[in-house]
Amino acid sequence: MQMLRQIQARRHSAILYDPACEFIERFYDESRGDIVLNPLDRRCPYWGPSEELVRRAEARTVAASLFQPTNDRKGEFFIESPQKIFAHLLLDLPSPQQLVHWMSHPEEIDRRVKGTELASLIDPSAPQQRSGVLGSPAVVAFAAACCCSLSCSALSWFFKSCTLLSVLSWSVGCGGWPFTACCCAGVFLFVELKSAATMTSNAAPR
Repeated sequence: MQMLRQIQARRHSAILYDPACEFIERFYDESRGDIVLNPLDRRCPYWGPSEELVRRAEARTVAASLFQPTNDRKGEFFIESPQKIFAHLLLDLPSPQQLVHWMSHPEEIDRRVKGTELASLIDPSAPQQRSGVLGSPAVVAFAAACCCSLSCSALSWFFKSCTLLSVLSWSVGCGGWPFTACCCAGVFLFVELKSAATMTSNAAPR
């Protein structure tokens, strides 16, 4: 708590992982441009992953924030392949609800990659490879779908919480503090926030 007061006094940026929602009560400041990433909070902003795209090439960056690499080089294929498929889906500029539906239904993915080089990654004639590649999008879709019963904003928040690009743009650019509570995407967000905090610290002037 004392450290946050010092950061606030110096007008520095901070990223707060706040599962108990105690920091937001003490430190939230709308005039500073703070962002609340909590689907149960009316201040949670609407956002869709496809809205992050300024250029087509950025789709792979968004995909990489969801499907994280591992230290096992043998498993790289099953990380990079879902990234490529997810990035391809993003290029159709779907809403969060559409994206979850597509990732939850392999036949939708089949239809959207038909005639592209991505079709070979999920070829039904190689069932084990197909299952391995489609398994990751299904897991992400399941976690995101848990937000569907809350609100459109909540589902959008799931994707926002997994996207380091947006977190960095807030923390470095506008000076606002992102606050997030623990929800269905908490594990993803915690990893990304640690990365964002490290990168922000390294980029800060000495």
